[in-house]
Amino acid sequence: MSSKEFQRNEKAIDYQMENLGIPTNSELKNRDDVVFVHEYLREDGTFVKAHYRSKPDGASINANLQKQLQRTFKDFLDAIIADEISLNDPKNTLFQTLGIFLTNYYQMQNANTIGADKYFHAKANLESAQRGIVGSMFAKIIGDLREGTDYYRNLNKGYSIQESLKDIQEDLNANQKGRDLGRLYPNGIPYDLLLELIPKGFPDRYKKY
Repeated sequence: MSSKEFQRNEKAIDYQMENLGIPTNSELKNRDDVVFVHEYLREDGTFVKAHYRSKPDGASINANLQKQLQRTFKDFLDAIIADEISLNDPKNTLFQTLGIFLTNYYQMQNANTIGADKYFHAKANLESAQRGIVGSMFAKIIGDLREGTDYYRNLNKGYSIQESLKDIQEDLNANQKGRDLGRLYPNGIPYDLLLELIPKGFPDRYKKY
């Protein structure tokens, strides 16, 4: 329930709590108009406490489904347009991809946060893939070449061979995840799509970027 909804229904809520109390799950199990929602974590990281809400009617469900289908169709069309643009001017797409990787490398160094490298790896690939199929292809080439050099760099840092290979595989997985999401959501915000890769202590200045 939003703050506006609470303010609008505050008197009714107070009356319910003072006179009727809060119903239990067993009391509501046979109700057709009320449902209990367990606590959960939204995709944007917001924690939602357990609560009761009215069941959505068929019209609401159909409206939400229609909006979702419209968003999916728009993403599909935008992906096709991005592919056509990248194929018509691959050189420009290459320069854009190089700029994206350099920007994310600078941000990763500036963030100086343990574990943030996986996020910026995925973000660079995601943003490149949003430029179309050519951007996705260049991102894979750049990412694979970088991981090839990282193998020896890791060994120089004191990693064992197994540790270096594990780190490289995790980076490659992050790269692939970013490219897949970029192709699927050409207009998506990287921070929102890669929340699970955000480490503790991540700087606020790079959130929603």
